[in-house]
Parts: sequence; structure tokens; C-alpha cells
Amino acid sequence: MRERVEVFDTSALWTVPNRVFAARLTLVAGGGGGARNEHEYGIAAYGGSGAYIVDLPISLTPGEVVDIQVGDAGISNSESPGFSNINVSGVDGSNSSVTTQAKTFTVFGGKAGRVRMSTSPKVGIDGDGGEPNGIDGESGKKIVTPVHRYGFGGSPSVQPGAGVAILSWLEEAS
Repeated sequence: MRERVEVFDTSALWTVPNRVFAARLTLVAGGGGGARNEHEYGIAAYGGSGAYIVDLPISLTPGEVVDIQVGDAGISNSESPGFSNINVSGVDGSNSSVTTQAKTFTVFGGKAGRVRMSTSPKVGIDGDGGEPNGIDGESGKKIVTPVHRYGFGGSPSVQPGAGVAILSWLEEAS
């Protein structure tokens, strides 16, 4: 027996190979973008990570078509110096999901960092991590998921990570 792994960093339809009845699923949603308003107050807010599930056993049927939707990363925004009173909040990450014949598995995108312009003084609000398991944004820290390259929350100057779906299964050697 040998392990096979498929990594999906874009949405796709995947046909389950012959003699495959189970797999392990790792699924990560897109991370939320960061925000900044440098001009007047030096406000920064960090995006939350995308939610994730790691190594979850799932049942499959050979020949079934699995719908894989991979969440996009949010967008980090920063205001150019010289402008004021502009909402420069980031953009939320989007959800990722895998749908088999039996069940849909969904993880939610990280929330963007936001700059609250209506308060005085203006404040930066770090984004919440997506559910389940997402990690809330925390100013000054890069928030990563267990699948480090994917789903991390953005900072005011770094774009967040996109989602991913990873399926692994055991295959009889031919």
C-alpha cells in the first residue's frame, strides 16, 4: 500500500479512483485581510486566519464526483499617506468546502481587520478567525494555520493566504 495525496489550491471536481472508499481531508478557508490608516493615527488591524480541519477521515464511493470549493484569500488594504477619513478595512477571506455524496464539509473564511472611522479616536479592530478553529487576528503577529502556507491572516502590509483542500488515501500497489 502507498499513500496518494491530491492538493487542490483552486476549486475543482474530483472523481474518486477505483477501490478508494475512504480518505483523510485537510481543508482550510481563506484568511482575512489586514487594514491600516497611517495618515492621521497610525491605526493597524490584522485579519483572522481561515478556519481549518486537519486529517479528518471521510467516506467515499469509487467513481463519485466530489465538489471541491477552495476559498479565496481576503485583501489587505492600506491608505496612502495624504488621505484622511477613508475606510481602509481589509476584505474577508472566503469559505472552503468539500461535498461528497454523503456530506458537505465547510470551513469559514477569516474576518478582515477593520478600521472604525466613526469613533474618536479612530480604532483598529483585529479580524476574527473563521469557524471552526480559526485564529483571531492579533496586531503585530502573523497568524498561521497548521497548514502554514494556506489560510493565514493578513497584516496591513502582507496579503493573507488562500484556502486549500488536501485529500490523502491509501492505494494498493499495482
